[in-house]
Amino acid sequence: AQILSHKAMERENAYMGHNLGQHCFYPLCEGDWAFYSLRDINNRSYATLQVRTSGNVVTHCTGYRGQTIPAEYMNMIKDFTTRMQMTFKLRGAVTADQQDFPSQDPH
Repeated sequence: AQILSHKAMERENAYMGHNLGQHCFYPLCEGDWAFYSLRDINNRSYATLQVRTSGNVVTHCTGYRGQTIPAEYMNMIKDFTTRMQMTFKLRGAVTADQQDFPSQDPH
C-alpha cells in the first residue's frame, strides 16, 4: 500500500517501530519521495520502502523495529519492486540482505 498521508505515515511508524519518512514526508507531498508499506493478507505491515521518485530508486527497505525482513517476505518484495520497475541504492541502516534484491544500482 502506498503511504499517502501524514496520518498513514504515523500509523506505519507506530506499527513498525521505526521513524522512516518523518524528516522527508513533506517533500513526499511535493513528489520527491514515495513510501510503501508491504503488507500480508491480514493487512499487517512487514516492510516499509522509501523510494526516490526520480529514477524510481529504493533507498531504504526496513522491517519491524529495523530488524531483518523475514525470508518468507523477500520474494514478495522482489515481485513488487520488479512489477514497479524499481532499482536499489540502499543506504543507512539497511535491514534486508542487499544480495537478495534483483536489480542493484551500482552507484
